[in-house]
Amino acid sequence: MDRITKSLMSDFLKEQSIKSIDDPKDFEKFCNYSIISNECSDTFDIQDISVGGESDTGFDGIAILINGRLIDSVEEVDDIVQLNGYLDANFVFIQSKTSSSFDGSDIGDFFYAIGDFFSKTPKLIRNEFVIRKAVITEHILQMSSKMIRRSPIIKLCFVTTGKWMNDANLVARIDGEKNDLENTNLFSEIIFHPIDASSIQKLYRSTKENSIAEINFPNRVTLPDLDDVSQSYLGTIPISEYLKLITDESGNIQKSLFYDNIRDFQGDNEVNKEMAETLKGASTKSRKFVILNNGITVVAKGITLIGNRMTLRDYQVVNGCQTSHVIYNLRDEIDLTIHVPIRIIATIDEGTTNIVIKSTNRQTEVKTEELAAMSEFQKKLETFYTTFDESKRLYYERRSKQYTGTTGMDKSRIITIPTQIRVFASMFLDLPYRTVRYYGTLKQMIGNNIFAENHDTHPYYTSAFAYIRGEYLLKNGQIDPKYRRFRYHTLMILRYQLGGIKAPFFNSGKMSSYCNNILADLWSDNYLESFEKAIQVIDDLNLTTADDNELKTQVFTERIIDHLKRV
Repeated sequence: MDRITKSLMSDFLKEQSIKSIDDPKDFEKFCNYSIISNECSDTFDIQDISVGGESDTGFDGIAILINGRLIDSVEEVDDIVQLNGYLDANFVFIQSKTSSSFDGSDIGDFFYAIGDFFSKTPKLIRNEFVIRKAVITEHILQMSSKMIRRSPIIKLCFVTTGKWMNDANLVARIDGEKNDLENTNLFSEIIFHPIDASSIQKLYRSTKENSIAEINFPNRVTLPDLDDVSQSYLGTIPISEYLKLITDESGNIQKSLFYDNIRDFQGDNEVNKEMAETLKGASTKSRKFVILNNGITVVAKGITLIGNRMTLRDYQVVNGCQTSHVIYNLRDEIDLTIHVPIRIIATIDEGTTNIVIKSTNRQTEVKTEELAAMSEFQKKLETFYTTFDESKRLYYERRSKQYTGTTGMDKSRIITIPTQIRVFASMFLDLPYRTVRYYGTLKQMIGNNIFAENHDTHPYYTSAFAYIRGEYLLKNGQIDPKYRRFRYHTLMILRYQLGGIKAPFFNSGKMSSYCNNILADLWSDNYLESFEKAIQVIDDLNLTTADDNELKTQVFTERIIDHLKRV
């Protein structure tokens, strides 16, 4: 392995608080993280995509994305499809080799493993991780009626530390293997991506870069000077220019650009269908799109304007998610010279950004309480996280990839909104069985049971810190990986064991001291013993024999609670 790749791999291990095992195992995790970070906008746990262990069937990483979201259960698939009304599936398989060359035999084995994974009668022995991903995959393939846009796309990433020379013999073999996969008629596109040392280095570096794009913006007017706003413009740009803002180098839409904590793409609802019909209409109709559409609002941390060329740095599309996705989905069918109205604002003031988000989203079907819960309480929680010293510090990510580009921080301590919802609901609401759902379906609890304005922030931080502690122990082998299935149940058990059976109300003055008693143990050097005591409950009840479906039931959780109340 060359020195640059090894240095970047060491940087990754340090940022993710992963103890080095050996170069091959470390390289697998490094490649999985670098590749999948460029495939989706979600902040994810490396363990959710890394195969590991025996009987991996020839894969080091497997990622399944539904409508741009990284998923890990059939329930998440169902929830996202119900929310969006359609299903776009992407499968990413990764094989990483520390060897300095691309070997035809190894590539052939990789393709064989792919074929076996999608076979109805697989021959290779599968470990628990591969089995779970295969179950999810089969569930997706059974939902073909929801694939109204396309069949699944599969991407095969084969990584070595050498250099890809486009060898004719290897290319011919790859083309032949791809033809065999095409004959399954399962995929709309099959992409084989040979990734050499320079490519994996570039992919890892891109995980640290903030969004940056350049557009041609001649049809603009400069808005009057405003407090806390360095620059602001109003105008129109052709769709061809707008696509430069929302797509990456591979032509994929950048989900991280959208403030999806408030509202994700709603699929083919009536408004979006009308928008699509206008864009696909005759020129006399489609040209009116610019006056019919409410427009797009982009907020950037910085703007550089030279002539008509505008460069945006660290920007978000805070309003226009629906328009953006409709345009992207129709990019190959419509006239790209059609103009779209756009407003671009440069500010580094968080308060101004939040006001813009609130105001521009009033016209959508976002409820007032959702906006409040996803802004005021989130800001309060983010600030609360900063009050702890370095050893106890967590980073609350209110926006997708908020901390991209931030150096000198432990990235394993980032807590996303979906994670916060899951760990709080598990530890303090006794709902670990609900964590398999896509977090969007829990939004009916927001503002009442979760993120209520009168809630104390301590239980949110406590549940998040307990989760981070548990994940560290799991990914570094201090807790057997077989207990990972129970990580949310373990949080609930920890609260009962460390805090006591009855917790104060979330708006009670007693809640902070209740949580501090739990945190005192989690902050200590002996926190491993607390987790071992928690998983002992799982062993005492012989729960490791339960299948995944049992884990998802309320009865399973109540069995644990009944036991805890008796001991």
